[in-house]
Amino acid sequence: MRHKLRAGALLLLLFFLLSGCLSPEPSGTPEATSSGPLFLHFIDVGQGDAALLEFPDGERMLIDAGEDERALDYLCALQIDRIDYLIATHPHSDHIGGMAEVIDAFSIGAIYMPRTGHTTKTYQRLLETIDSHGLSITEAKAGVTFKGSTFTAEFLSPVSVTGDLNNDSAVLKLTYGSNVFLFMGDAEKQAEQAISAPVKSDLLKVGHHGSSTSTSSAFLERVSPTYAVISCGANNQYGHPSSAVLERLDSIGAQIFRTDLSGTIRFRSDGQKITPLSSTARQNAPSLTRTSVATVYITETGTKYHRANCRYLKNSRIPIPISELSSKYTPCNVCRPAA
Repeated sequence: MRHKLRAGALLLLLFFLLSGCLSPEPSGTPEATSSGPLFLHFIDVGQGDAALLEFPDGERMLIDAGEDERALDYLCALQIDRIDYLIATHPHSDHIGGMAEVIDAFSIGAIYMPRTGHTTKTYQRLLETIDSHGLSITEAKAGVTFKGSTFTAEFLSPVSVTGDLNNDSAVLKLTYGSNVFLFMGDAEKQAEQAISAPVKSDLLKVGHHGSSTSTSSAFLERVSPTYAVISCGANNQYGHPSSAVLERLDSIGAQIFRTDLSGTIRFRSDGQKITPLSSTARQNAPSLTRTSVATVYITETGTKYHRANCRYLKNSRIPIPISELSSKYTPCNVCRPAA
């Protein structure tokens, strides 16, 4: 027991060191204006969560990263080179299991995580990866706000740290023009009841994969979403989503989208209207398979070949057609330049 407590204390100390100066309490909600479409991708990562937001000014936000490398594969298929806002809602592996690889693969801006203790190797590896890239963590808690040029965002939870990882999830409310999006992580009824801020939203990323312990009737009445997205794995062992939650969502007239039935789910917002997109509606929308590239990059001394945006091209970057690579080169297992 003492060893567990010591490990937990060390992880918390590492978190405090990484955090640096925490965001001050905001004096009010920052203003931002939309100018062009926002695209939202609720990535099919099986039994887990990962949501990518692409803003019209080129900024990108990733909320969770699933259990494995499926979120990374999806991001690589988009051929992006930077995540400006990275949010880990809580330390469970189905939300952060793929996040260390994302940090290795892309340039990262701000990182937000709730202050909590957890002793798993997955969580420790994430903290160590953040530290190895010289990045810092801003605490995600109720009242902390941030903004881009086209959006404003506010954390509504955790109101206080309870020690229950699900109820200590970072809950994010994002406003884009007149559209409001609410991302619940795995927050359950206890956290829902503690949120006193306005939660009315156009789109709700349903909490805890549609578990019956979340998305209470009272909370749904406050949110009153037009769209509800449930991220869960097909035929998962937990029975998600709960039939009771589906009935609650149906009773308020929400249009329900599920990754276990539809795969990756996409929306477009112009700041006034939210439009669900089919898998082919958005130009250049990637499939969930890795894409091959015609030109890759090698270094002067390495034996791996890379995509153009790979972190491992810091010291040298030599373009070469993939068809001309010699047998000594193998694909980088971080940026995955070819299927």
